[in-house]
Amino acid sequence: MEHKRIRIRNGNVEVAPLVYTHPYSRYNGYTDVRILELSNIQNATYKYSKNETLPQIVKDEQSEVLSFNGSFVYNGQILGKTVANEKIIANDIPNKTENRHHFYYDGDFKIGRCDHTTGVKFAVQGTPMLLKNNKSVFKQAIKKENTQQDILCCSSPRTAVGLRADGTAIVVLVDGRGKYDKGMTLQELVILFQHLHCTDAINLDGGGSSTLYSNSPQLQQKLGMKYATHMCDMSREEPRAVSHAIILECNKEPKIQATIGGTVNGKEVDHGYLIDNVTYVPIRAVAETLGATVKWNAEKLQYEIMMENSSS
Repeated sequence: MEHKRIRIRNGNVEVAPLVYTHPYSRYNGYTDVRILELSNIQNATYKYSKNETLPQIVKDEQSEVLSFNGSFVYNGQILGKTVANEKIIANDIPNKTENRHHFYYDGDFKIGRCDHTTGVKFAVQGTPMLLKNNKSVFKQAIKKENTQQDILCCSSPRTAVGLRADGTAIVVLVDGRGKYDKGMTLQELVILFQHLHCTDAINLDGGGSSTLYSNSPQLQQKLGMKYATHMCDMSREEPRAVSHAIILECNKEPKIQATIGGTVNGKEVDHGYLIDNVTYVPIRAVAETLGATVKWNAEKLQYEIMMENSSS
């Protein structure tokens, strides 16, 4: 989980400090992005509640969650085929959404056309496809998928998701429309996902709808969220009613209570940590400071420490 300030220039991603004045202003192409690597997820669900905002939908969640919207919505209705908890809750619109793909979860995160419901926790439609098999496809997808024009124009706030070759899902939320953030074009999103080592990626509903929520103080800190709810459209004062939420239940992250320093024979060694009332000491640093050799067997998950003058 990361909060970064970047710009796309000459086909490359340039990372800047989290500074909002010259030379890192929106006028020089910079914008804030939040990058969610979904590798520590315990459960994933989709909730529909007509005409409610995302924070209204998730406010009663008791576990630590990360939540964002993805489905396109009009007058409180989900647009395009959508699956929630193995049930189709919205159908395709004839001559409009039949060729659109999904971001979905059936035990693994996937991108593609979801034509089944068995085991599917959620499937949300996006448009256009951005990357397929590591190739930019959004220009061809726009026509094939009947992508609406307001998605194509300008640099805008965005929500999109990509997949790496190992199956890891990467959700990107891009700020825009404010004093400090330029937003991104679809072409820039493609470049960003390639930079993040994704082979496939799809655009989800963004603009004024793009919203992120977390009730975890640790995740809020990592993602640079001042409050539990973050709106990517920086011109908005209140979240838009998006009528749904993708809710990811996170495995609780260990709490680092303190960083521990120490010496061995008067020599400082790498610091350790106090995590959830358990002390963790850097054994390699301690052993090597004492003149020992440390070997690690990754296959057996075992270490071996040998002192110079020890006998077998």
